[in-house]
Amino acid sequence: MAWTGRLLGLAGLLPFFACALGAWLTGDGRVASAGVLYGAIILSFLGGIQWGLVLGEGSEALRGSGRLLWSVGPSLIAWAALFTGPLLGPLILAAGVLLAWLFEQQPWLRERLPAWYGTLRHGLTAGVVITMVALFVFSAQARF
Repeated sequence: MAWTGRLLGLAGLLPFFACALGAWLTGDGRVASAGVLYGAIILSFLGGIQWGLVLGEGSEALRGSGRLLWSVGPSLIAWAALFTGPLLGPLILAAGVLLAWLFEQQPWLRERLPAWYGTLRHGLTAGVVITMVALFVFSAQARF
């Protein structure tokens, strides 16, 4: 399962890189917008991971409740990013992905996640943040 998870995670970066590179090469703001939309979807997915963990544990404990509360945060951040446009949207998404990553760094949560996942998330987080910054810079210079 680790191999499949790594492969799917890395493949998930391809649309980020394609949108960032495509926006810069074509100058088309629609490509940048597609990157922001994809980023919002992925950020929402990161919240779903927490929901799934709590359901898998069958826990009604305080930490389980807190994780369920946090699990809707990424979706709300992503939704807000879509309303801010191509300039601020990528920065909000980058911040949301970093917040999700920081949440997953808590020791009590890290011990519930497979070791390969933590390593993968470091690289995926870096890739997403870099492409979101590239989309922000593209939008800033294009003055959308």
